[in-house]
Amino acid sequence: TVFGLGVSAQRSGWGSLNANLSEGTTSQTTGGPDLRLKTYQVDALYPLKGQNSLRFYLRNNQNGGGGIITNYSDRVVGLQLVYQQ
Repeated sequence: TVFGLGVSAQRSGWGSLNANLSEGTTSQTTGGPDLRLKTYQVDALYPLKGQNSLRFYLRNNQNGGGGIITNYSDRVVGLQLVYQQ
């Protein structure tokens, strides 16, 4: 079972912001302990001149509860310049 919440906002000239959060558990087919899942993600887009824009994103994933092999987390942070001619 996974529960999620998402929020999105946009304003002309300011850009857009999206945020998502999810959390839940899933059962292992081998009968082991349930795996816990937690994720959040933020994505922001800021318009520049013309069709160009600047994008910032952040993502965090955490999975665990099933032992050393199934426990992991990853984090990604980025900044991207979108240039269109």
